[in-house]
Amino acid sequence: MKSDFVFISLDAGCPPRGKDLSLVRSHAMRGVNSREDSRRSRQARRRKQREIKKAGIDGSATADALIDSPTSAVVLAAVNRCVRVLFTCLPFQDVDCIRLPEYDGRRSESRELLQKYGIIKTLMYPIDNCVDFKLLDECIDDFSTDLAFYHSLLFYSSAIQDFTLQRPLGPLSYHHLRQTLHHLKATIAQHPQDKIDRTFFVVLSLCIVASVWCDDDALRVHSAGLKQLLEMRGGRSGQVINPKICFKLAHLDLSAYMSTGRRPCLLNGSVTWDSVFGEASMFHQHNPPSFVQLITDDRLLLVFLDCRYLVTKINNQVAERRRMLPGAVMEIFKSIQLRLLHLDGQLPNPLEECLRLAMVAFWSSAMRVPGRSIRYDYLSQRLRESCRVLHLVGSEFSDMAVWVLMMGAVSVFHPAEGWMYEYWLRCVPVGGLGSLSRNYCTMSCGLMFFMMNLA
Repeated sequence: MKSDFVFISLDAGCPPRGKDLSLVRSHAMRGVNSREDSRRSRQARRRKQREIKKAGIDGSATADALIDSPTSAVVLAAVNRCVRVLFTCLPFQDVDCIRLPEYDGRRSESRELLQKYGIIKTLMYPIDNCVDFKLLDECIDDFSTDLAFYHSLLFYSSAIQDFTLQRPLGPLSYHHLRQTLHHLKATIAQHPQDKIDRTFFVVLSLCIVASVWCDDDALRVHSAGLKQLLEMRGGRSGQVINPKICFKLAHLDLSAYMSTGRRPCLLNGSVTWDSVFGEASMFHQHNPPSFVQLITDDRLLLVFLDCRYLVTKINNQVAERRRMLPGAVMEIFKSIQLRLLHLDGQLPNPLEECLRLAMVAFWSSAMRVPGRSIRYDYLSQRLRESCRVLHLVGSEFSDMAVWVLMMGAVSVFHPAEGWMYEYWLRCVPVGGLGSLSRNYCTMSCGLMFFMMNLA
């Protein structure tokens, strides 16, 4: 049914009759008695998908492009062609085509949660906008048979939605959590080896939700199971896992450290302190910040320069509308993170430890939940205490104090913490940020790459 305006002629004081009356009634009742799961509603949505695809939008379109009216298809197609690098793959674009389990009595709610799951994944990992993970839709063939996998996706979507809305886990989240654990236990008892990949994904989803909610006990239990599954899949090196899963495992290790101080357990390989980029990249960095002169520990200096070089490289790729290859980026990412975490307790200089903690806070922003910050008690307390030594930094190195405060403010500190304002006034020069060298903020600007949310 077309949505264009329709005009009818009326005589003065005479209401419409016959065909005109039917036409008015049909327009007035449009969409009133429609059901979301009816055959006509599904056909209308599929028709809208085809019209969007004809206009030139491919599978990398955003959620809004899948929902908006077809009249915006031409504009969206032009935007997509111009900034294609900024659009990531959205899973489950046509939820109506997914065959849900027959017993599911909440089919309408389940389809809505599956649609939101795709949107949540896109927003939680802004690194997708910079690294070409070549994201593929999760296999949806087993939805009607692998109930643990099915309910884990619904639990993931519902729990993250509860977190974003700043409310406790709701009845719907607990329902899907119970169903996930029930069917996961049955799957492991019956055929643990046959569905190891699907089981791995289910436990990984449980770990991610536990890390977002800062449920340390649940994260510890699920991580232990994930570690066993990881060893069954070929070891802890991460080489047998696709780069996106490897990134999620690395961030789970990071989340556990930031919440409790626990050392990495999922991707805990041997640590090499050499630069991953080589000496040439270290010596040819463009105007490094002045406070590198304060770093006396060679290991911290190299990991700081590696981090800075990686951010600069990614920023340059984004400026050219290109994304980096995932394999190389993940090896660099793992190396930098492992070195940062293994330096815990090995830096006697309090200024260097303060800088290391600020770098960990910076690194945490590779995963964000839109609308609400994740609480990391261990890291926030350590960095808060470590910031007390910032007054030891001379005025010529005030860029370090400003950078540390900025990393803490955007990553782990609460905006209402008044001490940050006092430290800011004490550390920022009289002339303000404009008096600082612009080159010091390379990693500060690089933070935008991690925190980029295209909501």
